[in-house]
Amino acid sequence: PWRRVGAPERPAPGERTTNLMDPGAIYRAMGFFAAGAPLPFAGALHWVAGATPDSSLGVVALSFANHALSFQRQGNDFLAAYRVEVSFRADTGLVRLLATDQTVRVRSFKETLRADESVVYQDAVTLGPGVYTVGITLRDRNANALSRTTVVDTVPRFGATGLAPPMAIYQGAGRVSRDSAFGPRFVVNPRATQPYGGDTLRFYVEAYGLAAGTPRGRAAFDAPPPRPSGGP
Repeated sequence: PWRRVGAPERPAPGERTTNLMDPGAIYRAMGFFAAGAPLPFAGALHWVAGATPDSSLGVVALSFANHALSFQRQGNDFLAAYRVEVSFRADTGLVRLLATDQTVRVRSFKETLRADESVVYQDAVTLGPGVYTVGITLRDRNANALSRTTVVDTVPRFGATGLAPPMAIYQGAGRVSRDSAFGPRFVVNPRATQPYGGDTLRFYVEAYGLAAGTPRGRAAFDAPPPRPSGGP
């Protein structure tokens, strides 16, 4: 078989393709939320059981690079300021709004140019089970720039027994009970990725009402598992 070099690739009818030049599209295809220029960011929402059966505790985490922000010289340091707003809306209107102002301080101009996932933001919210429209906005306080995205998310209801979905983390010992919050040393991995192949990707899972030592199986693949012979 042969094909003319330079002939355009045409996807088959119904085939979905992802623009590899758009990282945000890739993250959204994997179930994360993401926004593009001028302040590109990506992140995720995670839910665990709340203090009461009709509440769940959510962790919203996003990450972005230093070079997306505008730094200003302050003494021997360089300082950037940003604001994150996260809104949760139901059919009845606005239910909760998280608004936080943060700063990033680095010691050298070179650090302001970092293009990797160098800033991690996270916050917590308690909501009742249901479907919410979640709006995430990132603003640069030193420049007239912002990016936003909107996703629809379902807050689950947790029963007396069961497991919460796995949450990728950098570090953290977790909680000791349903009515406690995550400590300041609990750091979520917003994109569930590692920059280097030798690093370890850690996951945090909460169990409710299960006896100590109850076995639970998990499997991870770096590619789709092989199909059984003779299958579709």
